[in-house]
Amino acid sequence: MRADGRRPEELREYTITPGFIGQALGSALITAGATRVICTANLEPQTPKWLKSGGWVTAEYAMLPGATRPRGRRDPGGRGKEIQR
Repeated sequence: MRADGRRPEELREYTITPGFIGQALGSALITAGATRVICTANLEPQTPKWLKSGGWVTAEYAMLPGATRPRGRRDPGGRGKEIQR
């Protein structure tokens, strides 16, 4: 049993709010318990020259400094660097 009373296989209730960031072509706010995730997507028409007639996806990941204990620094930590590679 988890601290909040859920069984190990039981998911937290969640909500997805599309269009959360108006400047992005696509965006959503995902809420699960006290966790908040903001996702955005934009389009750049260029792809690497070696990638003919295909697509290219890049991703960035960041956590707010107060999101973990002890308080993390704003620059990317190990997980952020790992996902950005």
